[in-house]
Amino acid sequence: MRTGSMRSRKPRYRYTTLFVVVFLINCLPSAEPMQALAASEPVAKPNIILINLDDADAEMFSDSTLAERFPNLHQLAGRSVKFSNVHATTPLCGPSRACLLRSQYAHHCGIRVNEPDVQASYGFDGGMRSYVERGHASDDLSTWMQDAGYHTMHVGKFLHHQTLFMIPEGWDDFYSSVGGRYFETYRITNRGGPGPYSERLAPGIYRTNAEAADSIELIERQANAQNEKPFFLFLNPFGPHRQQVDSGEMYEDKYSHLWPDATPPESPSYNEADMSDRSGPLKHMSLISPYSHEYLATHFRERLLAMKSVDDMVGDIVATLEEQGLTDNTYIFVTSDNGFALGHHRLVSKGVAVDRATNVPLLVAGPGIDPGRSSHLLAHIDIGPTIVQLAGGSTPSFVDGVSFASVIANPENAAAVRDSVLIENFETRTMFGAEHEFASTGLRLKTAIYVEWATGGREYFNLSRDPDQIENIYSQIPLSNKQTFANKLRKMKSWAPASASFRKPYFDLEPLEYPYTLEGIAESAVSTREVRIAIRDLTTGKFWDGSQWSDAFKQVSATLAHPNAMLTTWKLPLDFGDQPPAGLAKAWVWGLDWSSTFQSPESVTFRLGKVTSRVTLDSPSYAQCFAGTVDLHGSAVSGVQPQLEDFELRIRDVNSLEFWNGNSFSRSSVYLSAQRTPGSWSLSATLPPGTYRVSINGRDLDGNAFDVIHRLFHVDP
Repeated sequence: MRTGSMRSRKPRYRYTTLFVVVFLINCLPSAEPMQALAASEPVAKPNIILINLDDADAEMFSDSTLAERFPNLHQLAGRSVKFSNVHATTPLCGPSRACLLRSQYAHHCGIRVNEPDVQASYGFDGGMRSYVERGHASDDLSTWMQDAGYHTMHVGKFLHHQTLFMIPEGWDDFYSSVGGRYFETYRITNRGGPGPYSERLAPGIYRTNAEAADSIELIERQANAQNEKPFFLFLNPFGPHRQQVDSGEMYEDKYSHLWPDATPPESPSYNEADMSDRSGPLKHMSLISPYSHEYLATHFRERLLAMKSVDDMVGDIVATLEEQGLTDNTYIFVTSDNGFALGHHRLVSKGVAVDRATNVPLLVAGPGIDPGRSSHLLAHIDIGPTIVQLAGGSTPSFVDGVSFASVIANPENAAAVRDSVLIENFETRTMFGAEHEFASTGLRLKTAIYVEWATGGREYFNLSRDPDQIENIYSQIPLSNKQTFANKLRKMKSWAPASASFRKPYFDLEPLEYPYTLEGIAESAVSTREVRIAIRDLTTGKFWDGSQWSDAFKQVSATLAHPNAMLTTWKLPLDFGDQPPAGLAKAWVWGLDWSSTFQSPESVTFRLGKVTSRVTLDSPSYAQCFAGTVDLHGSAVSGVQPQLEDFELRIRDVNSLEFWNGNSFSRSSVYLSAQRTPGSWSLSATLPPGTYRVSINGRDLDGNAFDVIHRLFHVDP
């Protein structure tokens, strides 16, 4: 459901050029008029460039790192205000970018996870399709800038799980790079026409360089255009994000000789020795193994080498501005979508309520700005309102971001923009082969952080005395402070009735393995007081009351990990004794808060059983590109009991939502037959250009479904 009022088009404006580059780790706000930044007479509408990096932690922008490794960024920082206390509100690629574009917290925006329809997402929504279906693409930063009279241009990574082959209406030029490859990257563009068109980078062409070339071409074209519009360029390079598995190196070969001995800077939080004071999931993190230390050192260097090309990109863009006579009227913002913990607190992750994941770099340079530093507390979602204000536009009433233009003008003496930032995480993360439940709600203050973990436990860190976030002192703070923090969180998240969802089992017909336990998560802005579950044997029609089957409708209560919290995981152990369901069973779950309001229940159908058979999908890899014929293959292994009977394979066009039947497309669901050899399977399909989703699930002799796999791939023209 779309939020906010309908947009009304505003008159276009004449302009001189201003440039804003933002290397983002998340979202924006809004602030005072742009004229407040000018030391002399006001300037006309600026051009604005926002560069949003991927997984660039604040430490990468330290003075020493910029000086030693990244000369172009170092030069830019020398004429910037450098912000040190900026935080991604949901520090994970997809949600962070959606929050940035909408200038909203994830619980308002609705885009909470990278990929929906996977067990790690707990049933929360995410991805580009949801962003578009919610109406966000027609009411976000791109359309606000169009309304302010701007020609809008997007280059690079857009939203996660980009399954729609389309050009969002807010972008006049749209050159989107899809997937996790640095080479042979698949792209969706409107280059040379209305589009969408699919492209793939030729072998040997490095993604960051191609995006830099496109950005320069668009800047030059619009700088010399006759339509008298200023431009807004949103540039999103992939660096220094880890590359997709088996997709080649992260960096250009010309830089492969650099920094062979680079190692992460020493930090007290690296492989943190004692986590016993923690009350959340970090308490159970294992120490990093010697092998993993080697991997982290290697990946640290890979990230630096990927950033080297980003630094080149910045240099080329700055040089283009100089050539076009735009430098003196250009604002530059540099940030990232989230930070990154590389061994800190024993983590290799983002999407966690620690400063290493939430804290993002931010440089702001431009006319009327004196170089300096600011420790003002800002949210990533504050960037959007700031840009819109600099453009002379306006933002809708639904935005959560706040403009910080006044701080840009006067970093030392400006009043505080905000006193807190809401930090939200909604999905599990996998590290070193283990899954960790990091869902949480947190409050980032200027010099402290308060966290409520969905798995139970609260934490508080005084960062003025403990900047590395080592000592949890929640038990030591006064009760009044604890109540203040909890009430502040509830005030910031008051938006909807209670809800609950399943995590195990997650997919319909997924077997529930022994010991039989239903699991999930519940959410409420007030506080979750109870989770109720109804279980029905679909053969007999009877309901389980916790000890026996009944003809009457019955509900049983689950155990909450964090009672009366806004976000809590739940579990319901099931002991059917000698009365297990005869066949399939169905479960419904309700979350209830103290207001007794709740949303419609979610449901899942399951069967008791244990899976010993396995099916895998080895090709295609995620976002892999093909030209015409697609070769799919994997393994299909029968266990002892129950044995693999068969598996179901479907290919669906993600735009038309039609299924491939081997020769054409059909609205009806179609299962394809693969060639089977002992232990493996394969299938070749000749498909027209487009974006597709392959779905596979195995079935054993008892009818149980297992190994449900979903993966996107692309077919080039």
